[in-house]
Amino acid sequence: MMYRPIFLFAIFCMLVSASCSPEFTAKSTPTVVPTGMPEPLQLINGVIDACLLLAPEEVEAVLGNQVTSEVVYPSGMTGCRYISVINGDVVLIVFVITDTTIQLDEASARMGIDSASDDYELTKFEDLRLAQKMPKLIKVEDIENLGDQAYMREWGSLDIHILNNDIYYEFNTLGSYNIGRDGLMKLAQIALQRMP
Repeated sequence: MMYRPIFLFAIFCMLVSASCSPEFTAKSTPTVVPTGMPEPLQLINGVIDACLLLAPEEVEAVLGNQVTSEVVYPSGMTGCRYISVINGDVVLIVFVITDTTIQLDEASARMGIDSASDDYELTKFEDLRLAQKMPKLIKVEDIENLGDQAYMREWGSLDIHILNNDIYYEFNTLGSYNIGRDGLMKLAQIALQRMP
């Protein structure tokens, strides 16, 4: 009868897992707290590991589903993808652009972008220009008290762009999951506590 305790434990695990599934959880945005006391990150060779800004558990608390994180290195920045364990969809991407990553990017050099601040300003300029041309599709709104400068863009997805201490951060929602405005703001505020 050694199998009985294992069997009961397995049933217990399934019940706990089911009670945490999206079908059984409330849809309100939960209070998200950092997983531990956030300490400001340090630039290492002019670069920040974007996955250190948010722990997967912090994204899970907002999303209501389990996620994993994966480092990505697109040209001119570092990034972190948060991927739903349920279906493999990318639900959030965080990008970090520093002066060093910009200087290593040939495309940025060709466009005359010399710094992370330049990239932020150019991106915001383009977003505002497009929002004026297509006001029903694209919305851009400044955000107060989030880094040195920040704005939110809504265009099929919801994005927060932050410039803080001459480092440009992007928080981009993707996929069929909508983290929502409040949830994305909470995640950006947690990440801000870790930003150098």
